[in-house]
Amino acid sequence: MKIKVFFSIFLFLFHSSLCFSQTIDKKLILKIGKHEGFYRIVFQYDEDQLKIEPQSNSKIKIYIPENTELEFQNKIIKEGEIIKNFSIKKYNDYFILITPQFNDYKIYKILSPFRVVIDIFSTDNSEKASLTMLIIDAGHGGKDAGIVNENLAEKDIALILAKELQKKFFQKGIKNILTRESDTEISIKDRLEFLNKNEKNIFFSIHFSKDDSFKFYSKNKELNEKFFPILKSRILQIYSQPFLIENIPVYGIKNPDKKIFSIEISKKFMTKEKNIINKLVENIVVSVQEYMKNDKNSKE
Repeated sequence: MKIKVFFSIFLFLFHSSLCFSQTIDKKLILKIGKHEGFYRIVFQYDEDQLKIEPQSNSKIKIYIPENTELEFQNKIIKEGEIIKNFSIKKYNDYFILITPQFNDYKIYKILSPFRVVIDIFSTDNSEKASLTMLIIDAGHGGKDAGIVNENLAEKDIALILAKELQKKFFQKGIKNILTRESDTEISIKDRLEFLNKNEKNIFFSIHFSKDDSFKFYSKNKELNEKFFPILKSRILQIYSQPFLIENIPVYGIKNPDKKIFSIEISKKFMTKEKNIINKLVENIVVSVQEYMKNDKNSKE
């Protein structure tokens, strides 16, 4: 009897050791979205080990660690599969993603979780490739909750607002990207990395105020003189409290003329009520649209 028990234990341990010794495949998650004028391709991986090389012949080469599978919409992709006008070729240590024809692209990296974002622009939309990219930054995140009002944390409402703004801007054909898409903490250095990569980027940070006033922070002369009056006019249509402007130094920016601003929203707007959020989102989006239209006209 003892021999049988010992032998059973031995078999169990041996089988378990084999299971743990096998290499568990990692997943590279692929997301593809079609927007007005461009495709957005997102590669999500658990480590900063990806190397992405867009090719001139409508191909994107993705180098990956060994034993990595490619997943799209909860399905493991096999070589030759077609996904939303894209096809895949798999090799030992890299994938080739064959895309619709493009002649320009932009690449961004986002942390927590680590993602590589590529926007590709087709020949028909080459003019749109040079348009301004909005970087929407939901303030705080992770351990940094920001202010708390009526059991609502600033980090959570800022993220809700950022996601609603992203949807609205896409609907209006305005390129944009979020610095965070979940409750993660991002350093100021990482946030500013988005801004420093492209001359045309506008960095827009969302915060909430400890009091009932709105505040606009920027040290960019053009934003102060041309965008702030538009935004102020729109906000005062839905809220009568003061809307103040403050010039503050922002460190870590390679070019002092970079367009970066922050809005500190009255704590009265810290809510999950859709109608209040939608009203605020609509007025911010219309303000940005008007500013960008005026800016484009002045350069033509």
